Parts: sequence; structure tokens; C-alpha cells
Amino acid sequence: MAKWKGCIVEESLDDNRVLNDIDVLKIRITTEKRPEKRWHIYNSVLSEREINRIHRHLKKGWYMHFWKGAKMIVLFKGRRFVIKKKR
Repeated sequence: MAKWKGCIVEESLDDNRVLNDIDVLKIRITTEKRPEKRWHIYNSVLSEREINRIHRHLKKGWYMHFWKGAKMIVLFKGRRFVIKKKR
């Protein structure tokens, strides 16, 4: 089954250990001068089950989105939206 693609900001999670269990394609660290302002961005592919697990650790005030084909899942703390692109 095809997996969902997305980017996860480590700082958006209340427990970054959940990143140990996902398929990470690339990690990028932003270049702000102050280290505490830098983001660690994980380009990943995830199953829907993995997305649900990551979602439980998303902090308030942050969001994530994942896409597969014409569908997109958008996650906020306690909220989930599935959007389908019209053809």
C-alpha cells in the first residue's frame, strides 16, 4: 500500500522519540543564528497508522500535513482534516 509523504518539524512534537519509528528520507536543519530558534525538519513517508501515532504528540499551535495522490491529511492538535483535490 502506498504511503503518505510529509515533513515533520521535530520542535512541533511533545515527544520526539516517535521519530525513531518512521521512515525518514532526509533531515534538514534551518540556519537561524540562535540554535534554540532552529527547526529540525524530517522529510518522511508514513503509513496512516504512523500518522495517527505522530498526531497524538503534536503540540498546540502547530500543524502537519501529508499527501498521497490527490488526497491530503492536515493535522492540528486534536483535529484532523482529509482534503481531496478536485480534478
